[in-house]
Amino acid sequence: MKKFTTSSFGQTHRQRRYEQLYPSHSHGYGVYHHHAHYSYEPIPGGNNYNTTVLEGDEAVLRCRLKEPAGRKITWLRRRDWHILSSNLQLYIQDERFQVTHPGGSDEWNMHIKPVQYSDAGSYECQVTDGEQVLSTFIHLRVKRPRALISGTRQYHMVPGSSLSINCTVIETRYPVRVVSWLKDDVPLTPPPPPLTPDADGPRLTVETHRGDVNTTSLLTLAAVGADDSGVYTCRARGAAPDSVKLFVDNADKTAAISRRNSTGSALSGRGPATWLLPVTACLLAR
Repeated sequence: MKKFTTSSFGQTHRQRRYEQLYPSHSHGYGVYHHHAHYSYEPIPGGNNYNTTVLEGDEAVLRCRLKEPAGRKITWLRRRDWHILSSNLQLYIQDERFQVTHPGGSDEWNMHIKPVQYSDAGSYECQVTDGEQVLSTFIHLRVKRPRALISGTRQYHMVPGSSLSINCTVIETRYPVRVVSWLKDDVPLTPPPPPLTPDADGPRLTVETHRGDVNTTSLLTLAAVGADDSGVYTCRARGAAPDSVKLFVDNADKTAAISRRNSTGSALSGRGPATWLLPVTACLLAR
């Protein structure tokens, strides 16, 4: 029984292709990783390593073989066992993938440009002479710029309360310059500051700080009302947005008052019963 065999056409097709490339390993599809006698040097060291790139950049998966004569270098994508290449021959219909082997060099590198978020995962570089196989495993992590709002996903507030929402734009090459806030997909524009020191400040304020690594933005809404209920979104160019929901309702305040009243009534109701207990006990004793 062959390993990694499935009923899907794509998987069995890849297995047949693997058997054509490595007939001596056809009984164990992609599972043998023996030590070889030839000189093979993974990069940057060891048989496993991680590499991280930003979405949209170029990912370079490195594999080094000092004596390639008579041997095959194969790249595999491990999540679906797709054979990407054998030596310089590509077996994937995606122009973003390219194998390079500069003349006189000992590197057989797989390039993915531009790299997509879906390209993240494990890849394998196999070196074989038809009988023995040695592999290097590379785990590719793709960072996607995104806005991240800290705290809860929903706010339940009573009218007159103040709300502060903090957002950080992370996983970017450089700290972003502009962070935008929206309410129900409509941009929020903070009003200008008051002209006189004695005037009341604006109800809506946005403070943005661009640090060395990330950019943070703080949205503050004072004295919220029912009209402020909605979805608040933090957004930056080239980054996935993040959102939270705000619910402003008098029912929250009414429920709190009701709970306090019911608690008070229960306590006062226990008072007379407490005084009656010793009287009842005395009557029963007679």
